[in-house]
Amino acid sequence: MSIYLDLFPVRQYNKVACDEEIWVPTRLRFGADYEFFGQINGTFEEFEGEPIVEPTELPLGAKVSFPTIEGEQITDEDGFGNKLTFLRAVDFKNLEAPSSVWRQAIIDFIRSLPGDMKIILFWR
Repeated sequence: MSIYLDLFPVRQYNKVACDEEIWVPTRLRFGADYEFFGQINGTFEEFEGEPIVEPTELPLGAKVSFPTIEGEQITDEDGFGNKLTFLRAVDFKNLEAPSSVWRQAIIDFIRSLPGDMKIILFWR
């Protein structure tokens, strides 16, 4: 089974509240990098590496809305049925660089965002 990660920067970065639908039109397709994933605590046991950051669960009742090929998807779970979590942009400053140029460009972009901007982790 392959595991992929999509990152959703939350434009209204100070907003992630209970009973709120969060529209996230920007989807950064990070892909699969298990060594990098191992730095994010609480993800999947099969990832190697020392956890460096701890994601936070979305507040109870909060849902994420994003465009897909089939139309709009609204959910509070990732592709594996786990509750959605997020990191802040500043958390990415502590993570070691990913192995590919594409993934490094995504991380560089996130590091350039305001530090308290929330980045939703969508595992699939």
